Amino acid sequence: MDLGYDTHIKGHHPNTNVIGKGDSSAFKVPFLPRIMYLYVAPLFIPILSPMSSIYELVMQGKFISLLRFIVCFCIGTYGFIMFTCYLANVGPITSVVLVLTYRSFMMIPFIHFNIFQHIGLPMWSNTEKPARMYQMTASCINITSNFWLNAVFGPSLTTCHIEHHLFPRLSDSLCLKIKPAVKEFVMKAGLPYNETSYWERLSIFHEKYDELMVYAPPVTHFIGFQ
Repeated sequence: MDLGYDTHIKGHHPNTNVIGKGDSSAFKVPFLPRIMYLYVAPLFIPILSPMSSIYELVMQGKFISLLRFIVCFCIGTYGFIMFTCYLANVGPITSVVLVLTYRSFMMIPFIHFNIFQHIGLPMWSNTEKPARMYQMTASCINITSNFWLNAVFGPSLTTCHIEHHLFPRLSDSLCLKIKPAVKEFVMKAGLPYNETSYWERLSIFHEKYDELMVYAPPVTHFIGFQ
């Protein structure tokens, strides 16, 4: 939890698309080809993610956080597997297979959202970034309503990502409630309010994968872009 909070709330949010701080470049894996990155590699995240978290906590010497992570991870995974056993009326082994399969396939749209929302949008240097309101609206994009994706990931990650960046402590339900007012205010102020569909964004990244994810110059080349 500490690692996620430090990385996301303290790092990414106040430095959205700021070069070297919150520019989402951590999601780029240039040596992977388009199909592999977009549709195959995410399948392995449920196994690699906890290992990566443990590695990061060990390297940072946060052993209390490491212990808390291991305990919470084990309890959460056990609970989810037992719940699946009860819900699907299957044995533990089948439940483990179902849980891993579900989590693996859901990592595909999860990775998509994390690159769709910021990569390819304006980037800023730490010394030349604009006012916070402009930075958040210009550097974020909302994925227009999709009931299934909203139900799985929550509006803060999908239809209300701009609102989430402007008000990161609000719940999903509150982000939905304030969205019309935020959109109206932003557009009346002449600020960008980016919205697109999941499939349109996927098409762009599929077509321009090399430009956006492989051959794009280092982020230090984009200074004060507005």
